[in-house]
Amino acid sequence: MEEIFEQAQRILGKEVAQRTAYTSFIINEFAETYKMGANGYRYLKAHGGLDYIHDNWWALHIDNQRHVVREIFDFCEENCEKA
Repeated sequence: MEEIFEQAQRILGKEVAQRTAYTSFIINEFAETYKMGANGYRYLKAHGGLDYIHDNWWALHIDNQRHVVREIFDFCEENCEKA
């Protein structure tokens, strides 16, 4: 796995590779936490969670993952209520 990440860094650049790896990781953590499986991605996409992760990844990736998962959930819930 480390070798794949190193190859991605060389091809895509360090920041893009880190952002991609973190986004993938946190989507999986979100889906596992809320027992959504593949629906976790769909939920995040439908309620702005993916954009939130993309726009704030630099701050999110240094925070506690449980806190981040909850923060993303709260953000999505707020977007649900506004719609």
